[in-house]
Amino acid sequence: MRMAGGMQSLVPAASRDIAGGPDPAGWRYQLDLFRPPGNLTVRGPARAMVHARYSADPETPRIGAGPIRRAALTTTLASGLEGRLGKEASACGLAMRWGNFAG
Repeated sequence: MRMAGGMQSLVPAASRDIAGGPDPAGWRYQLDLFRPPGNLTVRGPARAMVHARYSADPETPRIGAGPIRRAALTTTLASGLEGRLGKEASACGLAMRWGNFAG
């Protein structure tokens, strides 16, 4: 994050090095900022960074989940959701067959 003209803004950066102990509040970042005249390397504390995590696996949060693992999780989630919705529809007397949407 950077202050410019009295406003905060997000600056895209590539992570080059993150140092510190297990507590994220103590982490120190060394980042590369990409700009037209050339890259700029900056350093800063964790409180000055926005650290977005995606595909986080609760069992291995530092590693994350790769595409194949995410695909398996998505399939399991979709299957479970479809099964539960089917049971709910059956319990309400709303069971429908595929292709028969006439109401």
